[in-house]
Amino acid sequence: RYDELIAEDTKEAVTLKERHAHLQAFWDKIHIEPPVQAKKGPFRVGEAFTISAIVDLGEISPDEVAVELYYGILTSLNVVDQSQTARMIVEENLGDGKYRYGCSVIYKVAGRYGFTVRVVPEGDSYLKFDPELITWAEK
Repeated sequence: RYDELIAEDTKEAVTLKERHAHLQAFWDKIHIEPPVQAKKGPFRVGEAFTISAIVDLGEISPDEVAVELYYGILTSLNVVDQSQTARMIVEENLGDGKYRYGCSVIYKVAGRYGFTVRVVPEGDSYLKFDPELITWAEK
């Protein structure tokens, strides 16, 4: 990766630094409303559940982020166990930086499922794994 970053007079490194600065400048404006399940269960193994959430990205564009459903089976203490993520897609542009995202997930194992939504940067692992650049849905 080092070779890619320093090629052409560090062109990619400069671009990455600028993108990181842009995301940091506007990240705190991201707001995720509590996710909504399209229909209530119970569900059988093999059936799908559909989730949507309204995400206010403010000055950040949808192609700069990944909106993910974070879900898994709930333990007896209502903690998500064996967590998984599913990529959500823009279903509707609501204007003013707000978007409705959604996805469907198939129940593969019986049990009670918990879920929430998060936004993380798209792209390079330097951006994806910056702990300051993650936003979770309201409870």
